[in-house]
Amino acid sequence: MKEYTRAVAALFGLCAMFAVQPVAAQIRDRGSDLETSVFVAAQLSAGLRETFSFQGDDFDIGDGTTLAIGAELGDDGPWLTRISIGYTFHSADTGPSDNEFSVFPIDLVFVHRLGASAEVGIGGSYYASPKYEADSPTESQEIEFDDQFGFLLEASYAPARLFRIGARYNYVTYSLSDTRFNFPDGSNDNELDGSALSVYAAITF
Repeated sequence: MKEYTRAVAALFGLCAMFAVQPVAAQIRDRGSDLETSVFVAAQLSAGLRETFSFQGDDFDIGDGTTLAIGAELGDDGPWLTRISIGYTFHSADTGPSDNEFSVFPIDLVFVHRLGASAEVGIGGSYYASPKYEADSPTESQEIEFDDQFGFLLEASYAPARLFRIGARYNYVTYSLSDTRFNFPDGSNDNELDGSALSVYAAITF
């Protein structure tokens, strides 16, 4: 998994380098003409890779609901930048235990407009204070993961001027050096892949 993580990180890093250059040039050349607006968003995510087990219950750490608020910086050119902070939460009663996961994602996305309504974007995320909690009749557990960096790809469509819907791929791996997790296939590791596919809706003010 570590080799997979490094390969994905290198690919996203290379793509982000190409995305940053036109955004930086736009800010340098037209900084005084740039406009800032505020948006709120709601996102539903489905985990892609792994579940782990607690007392026989399987829990997918990539699932969740995210509520976010952010700002976008841009003009009438093809590029704009969005930054947001959100709260992601997921709970599941999977049998003998109640499982909960929460994290605060901070996203920076470089967006390229494809005409009047469509957009594609690439960016990075910082996942702050990721925490997993499980309660059962015989045992309780709380795991505070290390803060992590992740990457994202997204595409969106705006059916109205201030409203957009989209899909997003988030890549992140949560880790904790002194804790190992059991997986349904019998393996164990100190990393959990929280990658997910998501759909979202956003309103701009």
